Amino acid sequence: MRREAIIGFAIGILGGGIGAGLQLTGTIAPVLGWVIIGICVIIGVFLVGYGFGKGKGESAGSPASQSTTNLPITLQDGSIESITRGDMSFIVSQLATPMSWNHGHWDIEGLISDRASGIPLNELMGRPCSRCGVARNQKGRDI
Repeated sequence: MRREAIIGFAIGILGGGIGAGLQLTGTIAPVLGWVIIGICVIIGVFLVGYGFGKGKGESAGSPASQSTTNLPITLQDGSIESITRGDMSFIVSQLATPMSWNHGHWDIEGLISDRASGIPLNELMGRPCSRCGVARNQKGRDI
């Protein structure tokens, strides 16, 4: 169970207990006690949902989300299956968009094929564009 889910359970239980206890002792009005209980339960449910949702994906500490440049590619070089989801989203969001601004057009297919053939992410923009032949980090020719 994720840490967020445990904290969510604790907030829900403690908030309910504190709100009910303050109401029963007459320290606060019942309306305020129910508000405390409601807020704590809502925060607890949110944290439990977030904790379980985060457990399904990759977390910051999991080995799958850390840099994999030193790990060998187990699939055949040149296959799209050898590209991780993180690399694919990095290529689309951080490389292809600035390339279209600076270079004049997109080369997502070339970026993906270069990455699939084993070129590191930090060297992709220095490679020639598959559409015009100019380096991707330079101003391209009009097509």
